[in-house]
Amino acid sequence: MLSGGLSVVRSRAMIWTIMNIIILTLGSRGDVQPYVALGRGLAAAGHRVTLATHACWESFVLEHGLGCRTVAGD
Repeated sequence: MLSGGLSVVRSRAMIWTIMNIIILTLGSRGDVQPYVALGRGLAAAGHRVTLATHACWESFVLEHGLGCRTVAGD
């Protein structure tokens, strides 16, 4: 484990870092959905992804296997 909670994974030809990524996105579903897709891609690459968004999108984010933290306000 590296400082800041990062991990190093070794495979045959490469060494890469697993990152903890937080994506902040606010707005309508059309604003949030592209970042859910981005987060899924990053998660598929082995990273830990959390979206910070409005509470109304929490179940949508969680359905896609990502972490979610809610942000208050309009």
